[in-house]
Amino acid sequence: MGKQWNAQKLADKYKDTSWELLKDASTYLFGEDDDRPFEVDMFGLGTTFPHPVKGDSKYFYASLIATPFGDELNANFAKTLMKEEKLGQGEHTDYMAISFSVTDYIGHLYGPSSLEAEDNVLRVDRLLAD
Repeated sequence: MGKQWNAQKLADKYKDTSWELLKDASTYLFGEDDDRPFEVDMFGLGTTFPHPVKGDSKYFYASLIATPFGDELNANFAKTLMKEEKLGQGEHTDYMAISFSVTDYIGHLYGPSSLEAEDNVLRVDRLLAD
């Protein structure tokens, strides 16, 4: 199942895009804290919004783990797995654990009280609601 999912190359849709804020910066608690001295520019994503995702970078796929796009892919895979494996439809209990780890990476790169972290939490909330 994983080979078929990977063959779709869903990650490639994020090439040459950018991580943009969901809302206007003024609506965020940390909206004025977009560029603090300790933030790290990893994978060429920069330290301020929008964060460009460079499709021609040798770090393109690795960079997705430091953007909400990594968790979007994770959620897509989990939903596909649940459907294809018919989880919850048999007579026995099924168990699947999913880790949305992007929050941790973003917290380390930009800080837990950063505009990036706040925007990501809003995005994870939407993923979980879906």
